[in-house]
Amino acid sequence: MRRLLQVLVGLIVGLVVAEAVFWFRDDGAFPHLNLYREDSELGVRLRPGATQRVRFGGNPTTSVRINAQGYRGADWPADTSNAIAVVGDSQVFGLGVEEDQSFVARLGILTKRPVLNAGVPTLGPPELMAIAREVLEKQKPKTLIFTINMVNDLFEIARPNRERHRVWDGWAVRIETAPAEVTQFPLRDLVMGKSHLVYAVRRFTHEATAPTIGSLPSEGSWKELAALTKVGATAPSATKPDLVLYQEGLAAADDAARRLDLALVFWSANKEDADPEEVEKKLIAARGNPGDIVAPAFVSESARRGDYTFYQLVRAGQATRRAQEDDSKVTPDLVRNSVEYREALQRRSGNADIAELQEAKAHYAEMLKKLGALRREPIDMKRVASPLDAQLDELAHLCRRPACDPMLLVLPIDLQVDPAEWAKYGLEQQDVGELSVLSEQLIAAAAQRGIRAVDALEALKAAEPGAFLDRDIHMTPKGHTAVADAIAESLAKPAPFAPSSGALPVGRSRVPSAEEFRRTPEIVVRGSGKAGCETVQVDEWLRVQCRKGPGNTPRFARVVEGPGDTFVNANGEVMSVVAPVLEGRKLVVDLVWADRTQRLEATRKADGSIDGTLGAASGGANAAAPISREELVLCQCHRAFTGSADCLDVYGSTRPECFSTYPVERLDRAACGKLLECAQGFPGSRPTCPEGTTLAGGTSQCFPHCSDEVACGSGRCGEWPETRVCLGGT
Repeated sequence: MRRLLQVLVGLIVGLVVAEAVFWFRDDGAFPHLNLYREDSELGVRLRPGATQRVRFGGNPTTSVRINAQGYRGADWPADTSNAIAVVGDSQVFGLGVEEDQSFVARLGILTKRPVLNAGVPTLGPPELMAIAREVLEKQKPKTLIFTINMVNDLFEIARPNRERHRVWDGWAVRIETAPAEVTQFPLRDLVMGKSHLVYAVRRFTHEATAPTIGSLPSEGSWKELAALTKVGATAPSATKPDLVLYQEGLAAADDAARRLDLALVFWSANKEDADPEEVEKKLIAARGNPGDIVAPAFVSESARRGDYTFYQLVRAGQATRRAQEDDSKVTPDLVRNSVEYREALQRRSGNADIAELQEAKAHYAEMLKKLGALRREPIDMKRVASPLDAQLDELAHLCRRPACDPMLLVLPIDLQVDPAEWAKYGLEQQDVGELSVLSEQLIAAAAQRGIRAVDALEALKAAEPGAFLDRDIHMTPKGHTAVADAIAESLAKPAPFAPSSGALPVGRSRVPSAEEFRRTPEIVVRGSGKAGCETVQVDEWLRVQCRKGPGNTPRFARVVEGPGDTFVNANGEVMSVVAPVLEGRKLVVDLVWADRTQRLEATRKADGSIDGTLGAASGGANAAAPISREELVLCQCHRAFTGSADCLDVYGSTRPECFSTYPVERLDRAACGKLLECAQGFPGSRPTCPEGTTLAGGTSQCFPHCSDEVACGSGRCGEWPETRVCLGGT
């Protein structure tokens, strides 16, 4: 028994001595963190209150403490409303440097603001976004920095951490190398998690049997990343309307109008007082297509006057001749009169017991409804696709100014920063030029969402040599300082503006095309007819055109009150206003003639119709305002494109962007068509917006950005989806 006791004591003493030897050899530090606990959502979390010494790769020993919130450092302050929260993996955590040497701590000194280190090693973008949600909800920081470590984060986007890591005695180990189960015994956590002797034995065994990291399935591969970074991989849904869909909508409305016209001709052919040939001629003009006089297929073969059969037979022979005659050319006035004629025929036909007619009416109404729905859909802004799009979209949504200022921080691979970094791994230097494509893609994707973006590559290059630890990817105190300086420099500048997302506010639509306005019946605006003004409503849009005539010499129009996304034109022949009339808001426009001024006031009624009045004349003579170069170009292009001898149907934007995006060097019909489409807000011909502006408004023009800090030079600062713009500003 005594002998056994001596052996046992000797064994214990030997183990204690061995433990002491290994403790002194390791300086009381482990090369990995063993402060983890299991988490069902994130895979792992850090244990609040835990401490540890860390040393790896021959680098200095550092100390780690975990606060009450489960992150590195001291407990977070009670008031974090002005704080900067930094979310990321081991680089944010500051693995390899002391707590006060991390860029998170340095950033607090530079900005004189509380900075929360929310870095957790092993986490990837999905888990980091979960951390971001949690921190924003609980701490409500003023700034949130979402950090991407180019070493591994992009590979982990589609691979949840719970499928990559498992906690084993406090260590986070690869799921392929973790045991299926462990044997519990007293003091297991202490022995297996804190013993340097046990760690040395386990590490020796692991290195002898474990596969290399690069061969582990949980690591992912470049092929998966390449699939995520294909252009258009995360592009807007194909269901969003674009130029093609809108053109198809117009064509469908045209087809429905043609079907309705045929039914109305058929209905009129059974009326003794109607000449079906004249009816059809007028209705063809209502579709607004010069030369569109073709023999239509008859809707039905029954219940028609006999002479109509003869009429159908001779129509084909007449078509070509009439298409070439001057009196068959479709003018704006002819279109307007024909549209009114179609409406009158529909009212007269009432509930006539003709199935084809009723079906045609219903189909036409449905196509117009669908066309309006297309104008309410978002415009495809054709954003740069990146593998981080889902996280960036959520970041922009969760952290929105002015409540929260979001930032994307991209940390490069050490091998990308300095060729000398290859030598510390004993590797032959390779070309790293292609790596910048991925980081540039992330920076561009962030900018498209109005998110601050910092690529730390250049800052770390300037900090070399000595920006990274020996034989490791993590940064030194010098590297952390360089990153903190780059972040502080970005935060000191005004926040970037978010461009428009292409969406429209609830209840809004894009401005109708010229074809839609032209083919829509007039509405009653009291006093407008006497003044020689045509007033048309399509959805919330009102178009007013006042033309030159006896006793009416138009000068210009001036919007006094309105939403701000309007077209105002005057060219000596016509003055036009195209503006949305929104529920609860009044549109007020002064129409100025040579001898008077009249105020137009319009409001939107509960049923969606517009109620308008053109007031009595006031004032006296008004001098003609100079016609701008843009107005002249619009007028000239209108003539070149339509063949018209006048500019009585001209309207559109006179902002400079359309004229610079689609310059007209000569009056070419194609070039003029693109300019007119852009100026009239057609979705397929959008302007290129200069810096400081974004495509917004129902008119799809470039409006200046604004914010609480940046006032509008003109117009008013109004909300638009994902941004704010100076509506009415220039």
